[in-house]
Amino acid sequence: MLKIAISGTRKGFNPRQMDKFIDLMKWFNVISEFHHGDCVGVDQLAHNWVREFMPPVKIIIHPPEDSTYRAFCAGYHEMRPPFKYIRRNRLMVDEVTDVIIVPDGIVELQRGSGTWATRRYAIKTQTRMYHLSPEQG
Repeated sequence: MLKIAISGTRKGFNPRQMDKFIDLMKWFNVISEFHHGDCVGVDQLAHNWVREFMPPVKIIIHPPEDSTYRAFCAGYHEMRPPFKYIRRNRLMVDEVTDVIIVPDGIVELQRGSGTWATRRYAIKTQTRMYHLSPEQG
């Protein structure tokens, strides 16, 4: 069974990214767990979509220590202990089979971006990854 994580921009999905996310989730078909970092934007929107359209899927949140951008999503099944962003993202990737990356831009411009750091870590650990570029159709 697949265990999926998502990491994305606080700005949320653009329409193309949302369509691609929905297509991916339908394509995956049998998902046992869905992990996210409980932040506003992509995490929150994906959480709500999974709750509504895939109710049997177990949702596991990995909250950050800093709650500035935390979404405080309701209706999850498990919550991991809070950690600093980078450690939290790495622990999340270590628990899953696949990672969906939803960046704000098409190229890595900010070294401080948690989404891009998660992408680099997924590459390093050879975790299957789906990169939903804002310009992807």
